[in-house]
Amino acid sequence: MSKKVLVISDLHLKPWIVRIAVKIMQEMNLVKAVFLGDSIDDFQKQDDIALYNEMFFIIKIFMEKYPESIFCLGNHEMSYYWQKKESGYSRKAELTVWAWLQDFRRMFGDRIVFAHKDGGVVFSHAGITESFAERIKLGEEYSVDGLIRKINGAGADILWRDDSPLWARPDSSLYVPFSNDYLQVVGHTPVIAPTIVRDRLLLCDVFSTYSDGKTPIGNQEFVIVNTEDQTWETRKGV
Repeated sequence: MSKKVLVISDLHLKPWIVRIAVKIMQEMNLVKAVFLGDSIDDFQKQDDIALYNEMFFIIKIFMEKYPESIFCLGNHEMSYYWQKKESGYSRKAELTVWAWLQDFRRMFGDRIVFAHKDGGVVFSHAGITESFAERIKLGEEYSVDGLIRKINGAGADILWRDDSPLWARPDSSLYVPFSNDYLQVVGHTPVIAPTIVRDRLLLCDVFSTYSDGKTPIGNQEFVIVNTEDQTWETRKGV
C-alpha cells in the first residue's frame, strides 16, 4: 500500500493555506503532512502580532488533528530561536515567536525537527547537501538515519551556514544532493511550480509572494509525495 504525504511549504503568515490543507487531507483520506518551515515573517507584516499568533495556532490545531504530521523548522523560525536578525525579522513579534516555538517543542517533541525521513523521501527546509553531510559526519560512516539524527541535534554553529538544511540554495553550482538514493522534498527557494532540480530535489515553495506581499510567485499547487516509490502529484488548492 502506498503512503502519501501532503507537503505544506513556506507559509509566511498565510493561515488560509493550512485551512485548504485540511480539506485536501480529508478529501484524499491522508493521515500525514510535513511542514517545510518558514511559517512566519512576510513583507509588510512585521507589526501584525495577531497574525503571528493565528499562524502558530492553526498549525498547532493541525498537528493535534493529524498526530503523524511533522514540522521541519526553517531559517525564519530559527532566526528567532537563535537570535539571528535575518531579513523579515520582527522585533515586535520576537517574544511571541519564542513562546510558540517553546510550546511546540513541549507539545510535539520529536515531531519538531530540521530533517525527516519517511521511506525513500527526506524532507527539510532547504535540503541536505553533500558538502554539509560530509562536514557534519566528520569523516565517520553514518546511515541516513544517523545523519538525520545528528542534524536534528545540531545547533546554530552547525546549521547557520550557507550549505545547511536551513539555508542551501539549489541554484548554487556547489549544491550537490547528499544521496542519489533519496528524493529530497524542500521549500526555501520560491518557484513558479513544483519542480525537480539536481535530479533528486523537489522544490515546493509555490506560495511565496513578491515584495508587494500580495502577488504570488508560484502557482499555489500542493504537492503530495508517495514516500514508498518516490512519485509525486499536485493538487490545486485555490
